[in-house]
Amino acid sequence: MVAHPASRVRRAAWVVAVAGAVVPLACSTTKNDFPPPPSNYPPATAPATAPASSQAPGVATTGTVRSAVRPSLTSSAFADGADMPAAHACAQQGGTNAVPPLAWTGFPADAQLVLVVHDPDAPIPGGFTHLVTVIPAGTTSVGPGSAPMEKWRGPCPPSGTHHYVFTLYAFPSAVALPATPDKAAIDAVAPRAVASATLTGLFTHR
Repeated sequence: MVAHPASRVRRAAWVVAVAGAVVPLACSTTKNDFPPPPSNYPPATAPATAPASSQAPGVATTGTVRSAVRPSLTSSAFADGADMPAAHACAQQGGTNAVPPLAWTGFPADAQLVLVVHDPDAPIPGGFTHLVTVIPAGTTSVGPGSAPMEKWRGPCPPSGTHHYVFTLYAFPSAVALPATPDKAAIDAVAPRAVASATLTGLFTHR
């Protein structure tokens, strides 16, 4: 049976009408029109943040912590960065070459201790070293009459103000120290020190 031409026209008009209604609906759909997620969808959470470090200043945060106490070197005769009393200077500067009292904390009891006293302001290349001495393990202070300080040479600047840097190093027993170490030898093994501390005293030419 052949469809009447009028029926074909009405059917085509109906298809066009339906298509016209669908196209605008499809074009008007955006990403914001999607339905919300189901109620059991896990809530979003902020990324976890690492807790603030509670490690004490001056203590290694990686590897083995050698000491929970920051090494320190002090003197009862002068503060760090302050003037040294004249008594510790040479006779030409009105002193008696008295050994300054020194004390320290935070160093391993079984370490080899080496004290270096250096004046970087001396008018010679590299400055002038006043003392390099090995101190027995377990010692926590030195002063007048201390055997390791027998070769002390006090400040004797030719002019101006000089900085006298006292550096105490602690080396493990595996580090071989020369019998009569000098500053160059200690500088060479300084990276192997397990602890160190400095104290700086000033002295002005008189």
